[in-house]
Amino acid sequence: MCGYLQPAFILQHWKYQETSLIIDVLTRIFGRISLMAKGVRKSKSKTAGLLQPFVPLAISFFGKTDLKILIAVEIIHPFKEIKGLSLYCGFYINELVSRFLYKYDPHPEVFYWLWKNVLSGLADQSKIEAALRMFELDLMKQYRLRVESGL
Repeated sequence: MCGYLQPAFILQHWKYQETSLIIDVLTRIFGRISLMAKGVRKSKSKTAGLLQPFVPLAISFFGKTDLKILIAVEIIHPFKEIKGLSLYCGFYINELVSRFLYKYDPHPEVFYWLWKNVLSGLADQSKIEAALRMFELDLMKQYRLRVESGL
């Protein structure tokens, strides 16, 4: 399986060996997948700063195993940095996505909602609660529909 310039969000990342990261991402087409980003923790890495949660990315990857190899990454759109309470709420949303969505099970509607509404809602302090509640409801609705349909 390989993906070329797939829109994606980083959900979580972990250090791996000396210079690499293992990254859990949500993509529109492939759903939630795990990637190995080789050498990104080196001091001269050009992509280390891009591999952060809440940054709209386009990623390219390949691999035949469950752990794909990240080969390219770029920022898709300018984005507003989230901080403070918004940052904690964003991590909560990433945790929900990681727990409710199975790997390789695409949910384009969840991806779209995260892309268009949640990130802008978290960037605006007055819309945090509304963005959270709407995302929770949408995620539960998608999860319930999948369970009821037997997928």
